[in-house]
Amino acid sequence: MAAWIPWIVMSAFGLVCVLWVLIGLFLPVRRGAAMVLLCRGDADEVMLAARYTWLYDLGLIHCPLVLVDCGMTLTQQKQLQRFQKGVIWCRPEEVSEVLRKERERLG
Repeated sequence: MAAWIPWIVMSAFGLVCVLWVLIGLFLPVRRGAAMVLLCRGDADEVMLAARYTWLYDLGLIHCPLVLVDCGMTLTQQKQLQRFQKGVIWCRPEEVSEVLRKERERLG
């Protein structure tokens, strides 16, 4: 009997994970949010933008990513400009205007 306990626990955990995913897929999407990333061109920021684009392409995230250029070099800008879907570029002084336009667009 003790040999079956790990299998029962793993099966229960798998069932909970499947239910969690199904509930997440069928819940209504709340729109109107935006993610803002202040970019200096670090490797972590490039990785975050890549993961955001991947989730956006899969349809798992629906809010735009606002990338704010906070002193990036030209090379760093080119690295981050690979990610275009759902991404809005701006300078620090334009952030409030970009967010206002996005809020108006979504109603």
